[in-house]
Amino acid sequence: MTRSIISNSTNYLYWNNFEGAKTEYLKIGVPLYEASIKCDWEDAYAILIKNPELVKYSITENGETALHIAASAKGPKHVKQFVKNLVDLMSKEDLEIVNKNHNTALYLAAAAGNVETVKIMVEKNKTLVTIPGGGGMVPLYAAALFGNEKVVQYLYGQSQGLRDDFWTNTSRGWLLEKCVESDMFDIALDIVKKFPQIGRVSNVLGVLARKPEAFREKESSNIIERTINSEALVPSAKAGVFRQNANGRRELHTVARVFAS
Repeated sequence: MTRSIISNSTNYLYWNNFEGAKTEYLKIGVPLYEASIKCDWEDAYAILIKNPELVKYSITENGETALHIAASAKGPKHVKQFVKNLVDLMSKEDLEIVNKNHNTALYLAAAAGNVETVKIMVEKNKTLVTIPGGGGMVPLYAAALFGNEKVVQYLYGQSQGLRDDFWTNTSRGWLLEKCVESDMFDIALDIVKKFPQIGRVSNVLGVLARKPEAFREKESSNIIERTINSEALVPSAKAGVFRQNANGRRELHTVARVFAS
């Protein structure tokens, strides 16, 4: 089923098209923006208690709401509580509002690696995990792209086994490659076990060939070997992938031949 995304454009125009909007923005919008950047709930609440509708209005030129700003913040100490307080004031549909780049607040939080804020939003609206961002990728892929392992682990557990409408073998393959690039081999192994028909294995082998350091850790090496020996690889690619080097470590040695074939 195709998801309808709530556009933020109407809210953005609120600040620009009405008489006195600029003055109102300087009086209310800017302080709310500053409070959201700092995750200062006392200042934000003082504004929102008088103007509750502003919780779903954009307060930046790019169309971000207070939640977009706070959910992706990394520095402030009180990010989690600030986001929780905001989400409590919002409807499930409000959480689906996107900025001008078509990104939800969850997408930005996933890209930033804020697992606690991600959990807060998903617990309120599980549909958020299926809403793609401006690049056409869902939050799980964004988290993997930036190597945010804790967020990937959480969102992967919320992803219905990568079987909803967004996921195809191609998009699963992209996720698999990003997990391998970021050393998330346990998730990579689970993906290839569930979807042995993924047709991008050669790309995964290429990533592994560029990561010799991954084989220095025994635990990672064991998971990698199990991934390579899974049914996702054709027999010709699996055969003799590992060999012992001079230091007794196991390493890839036929990857170049696999790519050449």
